[in-house]
Amino acid sequence: MRMRRSWIAPVAFLCLILSGRADAARWAPAVHQPEVEPRELGVDSGRPYREDQPPPPGKKAPMDVPRPLEPNPFSHVLKHRDQLMLTEEQVTEIDRLDFEYQKRAILFDSQRSIVRLEQNRLLHSGTLDENRVLSLADELGGLYAQTVRDNAKAKLALLKLLTPEQRKTMNALFSSHR
Repeated sequence: MRMRRSWIAPVAFLCLILSGRADAARWAPAVHQPEVEPRELGVDSGRPYREDQPPPPGKKAPMDVPRPLEPNPFSHVLKHRDQLMLTEEQVTEIDRLDFEYQKRAILFDSQRSIVRLEQNRLLHSGTLDENRVLSLADELGGLYAQTVRDNAKAKLALLKLLTPEQRKTMNALFSSHR
């Protein structure tokens, strides 16, 4: 029966270092830590990427950056305007609805961020106000529900603009989304 010798090199290296015969810095691999540049929009927040850019692969976006619950339905349809054969009037109306939708989405995102900030401040303040924390949770849930309702209304308004033939084409184009 043969013994494994994988332990010999590390033990020998440790013995050399402890006896003073080997320089650990010479044998240890160099560790390179890239410097992190501060974000351009103000004081450095300690994040390794700028807020106006998406996070690098493998990194999650910070929680305080609002993200839409669902993709914008108007821009999705406008990408395929040629295939759907949209008229100029339809494109103009979709642009107008898209603008209004984006304004409401920004408003909802800011309201949700404010409620989250208040809730976090209360949770970490040292004194627990259970009723206020739960009321903020209810308010946050209402804002999310309002966002989902607003998205459904936007999709309905979009479908009302399209002709039955355009709806069939849209269903064929977007059938992979289901």
